[in-house]
Amino acid sequence: MAKGGRKPDDKGREVRERRNAETILDIMQNRGHRGLPLEDVYRQLYNPTLYLMAYGKLYRNAGAMTPGATAETVDGMSLEKIQASTEALRCER
Repeated sequence: MAKGGRKPDDKGREVRERRNAETILDIMQNRGHRGLPLEDVYRQLYNPTLYLMAYGKLYRNAGAMTPGATAETVDGMSLEKIQASTEALRCER
């Protein structure tokens, strides 16, 4: 594999390998601890796995079922809502 997470595709072109959500979060945390800036953070908001991981952490929280500024609670989360959110971000809505 070439430097920087790139590898050749089936036509010999170098393409960037997609990182999984846990790797992305580890990189972000590591850079934060070292006081380094983050780049391309907005792009990570399109990754549905990050939303699922966040949901998993929120769902275990005892206060997750308490309504906040809206009547919604964490139990109303669904893959459809995640998809709608990421699509709204892509369209800048």
